[in-house]
Amino acid sequence: MLRSLPSLPRRRQVVEQYQLYLSKVVNYRRQAGMRVDGSHLLVRFLGSLNVSMGLRDEPYLWAVSDLALMLASALRITSVWGAGRMQRPGVFYGEGIDEVIIGTIDSFDLTDARTTWETLMPIRVLSHPYNDFTLPFLDGSGRGVTGSGRAVWVVNLAMLAFQHKCWWERFVATNPDSPPTVEQFLVAYPLTNALASHLDGTMANRLMSRALNRPVVTQTDANPFYIGYQRDIVDHLLDEALEYMQKRALSFDDWISAMPMITVGDYHTWLALPELAYMTQVEWAIFLARLPILGFLLAFNQQQHSSYNAQYITRIKHWVRRMRQGRLFNQALHGQTANDVLATIEQTIDPYL
Repeated sequence: MLRSLPSLPRRRQVVEQYQLYLSKVVNYRRQAGMRVDGSHLLVRFLGSLNVSMGLRDEPYLWAVSDLALMLASALRITSVWGAGRMQRPGVFYGEGIDEVIIGTIDSFDLTDARTTWETLMPIRVLSHPYNDFTLPFLDGSGRGVTGSGRAVWVVNLAMLAFQHKCWWERFVATNPDSPPTVEQFLVAYPLTNALASHLDGTMANRLMSRALNRPVVTQTDANPFYIGYQRDIVDHLLDEALEYMQKRALSFDDWISAMPMITVGDYHTWLALPELAYMTQVEWAIFLARLPILGFLLAFNQQQHSSYNAQYITRIKHWVRRMRQGRLFNQALHGQTANDVLATIEQTIDPYL
């Protein structure tokens, strides 16, 4: 792996500008009082927990962790309790997007989380189909995104419940006469905080599209104020990164490290998996999340006429074969969705193995 990122002159300018955009949207949605629908999957999850908010933090987290994955299984969320299913329409992106949601109870620093609860990110996206910049409403309404495809999300259910407890103590326990609702909590904090991972995923998708000469599918922003996005400057930055990647004999790991991000240090960080990623019931969803980057690395490798990554390609070949033959993969994907995924593998993976 590269010891340091390449020097990209425009990176700091892009990062600072997009952090400003993100802050503007976060501040607006914190105050706007918007809400998700009462039938939203995460409203149902939080409403089913039945753990007293009066507990101290540590016992509360223990109690939530004991219940969370069982409740997730009942809601057909993918976890070590069960393979789950595709959510259609998407819980977060809405109509046109098939979504897999992986539920975890990954550990986190409780003391630190108590003081930084407003910025916790229990929800993040592992892959999505968008390659144009927008800051959508991730409430399932589809506002701010158009098109079709697949997305894979991971939700740390224990962290989500703890963030809800901190919010409840701040806004509900102190305002019993006119308390805000859990539907408002979800928009104001976890869904809005998830925009950071959406932005970084878009950055990666845009670089992959430019590298492989694939079209950008234009999105229309749905925020009630102007956001410039400065796409030309971003594209110059991505071209600088690609020039670096094309001029050197680099491994797949090196290419991933050289992909510039907005809110995290590099694409390796954005790709981080939940602790139980390779448990049998979850691996099919991880495989779906990895298809876009695997397809890019294989195609880019052929484009560069590189023989540097033979061992990586062998591992990918074995993984693809194992997933195709796997019982859970075939059970979790059915009908047209299964056909679409198999077609993606045949078009973007098989030609390079």
